[in-house]
Amino acid sequence: MPIAKCTEFRRQENGRWPSQTTLVVFGHPRPGQTAGSTAVFWGVRLESVCSIPIEEYLITRLAFTPDGCHVVVGHRDPTLCEILSGRAVRTFPFEAFAACLAVSPDGRYLACVNEDDHQPKTRGLARVFEIETGDVVWETRPPRPVETGCFLEHPDGLVFLCREEADDGSNRLSGCRLPGCDAAPGFDLPEWNIREMAGCGSAVVLFGRERVAKTCEIEGAALEFHPFKVGTYSYPEGARGRVRRIPAGAGPSRLSPGGRMLALDMIDFPSREHYLSLIGLETGAEARLALVPDALPAFTFSHDGEQFACLNEDPETAGGLLRVWDTQTLNPLGRTSFPSHYHKIALHWPKRRLAAIGGGRCDVALIHN
Repeated sequence: MPIAKCTEFRRQENGRWPSQTTLVVFGHPRPGQTAGSTAVFWGVRLESVCSIPIEEYLITRLAFTPDGCHVVVGHRDPTLCEILSGRAVRTFPFEAFAACLAVSPDGRYLACVNEDDHQPKTRGLARVFEIETGDVVWETRPPRPVETGCFLEHPDGLVFLCREEADDGSNRLSGCRLPGCDAAPGFDLPEWNIREMAGCGSAVVLFGRERVAKTCEIEGAALEFHPFKVGTYSYPEGARGRVRRIPAGAGPSRLSPGGRMLALDMIDFPSREHYLSLIGLETGAEARLALVPDALPAFTFSHDGEQFACLNEDPETAGGLLRVWDTQTLNPLGRTSFPSHYHKIALHWPKRRLAAIGGGRCDVALIHN
């Protein structure tokens, strides 16, 4: 078997994550096999389930339903597709470019919010659909594009919250209660420019930037910069919990469902190192996965946040390499070669299903390990 060296996430030890480690990966070792404190991947095999032709854009969105039986895909007018047959079941009317697709934990509702197209006259749009019927049950049109939203399984019932930006740039959260669709309490966040949200019981987790710019020095030059940060606020009180600063250089990001972890495509400016950062929001501990320079990895959490998958370029084969980890321990669950033209992936681990967008198609595969 060929031996390959690569930098991988290391598994959690004593409740803390070392920043990174170099592993030696042997072809297809037995599941759970380890060498000292080094975690080892084993090979997985992908079996095609369906291939759905789509109108593909880089902003095409993708999400599994909680039962793993359907996938929602689209950049406008997202479509619910049955996985076993690839059949389009229902299309949800949404005339703007979608910034995110969120499916409620009970699988009853789909929320869609619009992307910022950087046009000054573009207003915001957020809709919540009943998946079974396709009916619009709630809608809001704030002055500016919405960009992010999430469902919150609050002790008092299901809530959908989304970002609203006023003309002066200030942010607030607003939304609706479900199934009644009456207005949910909101609160102002004047110091935030929110980029992503995740619901966590009676709290909401936010990732974004400071609204007010600060001066920082990068490679000897003084630059105006809006620092990144991630924080937790109680709901509906809006009481601020812990807020952590994120270093400069953050690119594409993903909050895990439940808001326990944050994944970031990062550039370290002094060393020019390109890596994927996985941050535990309770402890602040960070794990890093080295990436090929100038690569654009596709990464995602599973629908429940318990697993994390990354597809990026493999420098040894010039193809793609797909890897999956357990997010509680950072133990690896599997790896396999994978075509590198896919730019968006979604994972449903209980059903061992992976969906990927690329080449004008949404392909769904079954993971065998």
